[in-house]
Amino acid sequence: MEFLFFTLKNILIELIEEKSGTALPYIRISDIEKKEILLPTFPILQSFHSLVEPLFQKIILNQKQIMTLRKIRDTLLPLLVFGKLRVEEV
Repeated sequence: MEFLFFTLKNILIELIEEKSGTALPYIRISDIEKKEILLPTFPILQSFHSLVEPLFQKIILNQKQIMTLRKIRDTLLPLLVFGKLRVEEV
């Protein structure tokens, strides 16, 4: 799954760089159809997965922590700004 994610991401970047049109840039279907996805052998895919899967898990964990911290910030910041809460109390 991770290999496919990175491959498709790279194809999207290539398509955006090759887009046509001046006033309204667009991507032609024929350009998309020309793109090829070459799959490595299964052992290579397994090795790739074992390398990047922990990184994806860390990204997911970080995103969850970011959401929690944003909620805490959005709750505490107005209280601090309007003087209803002091830093010493936190």
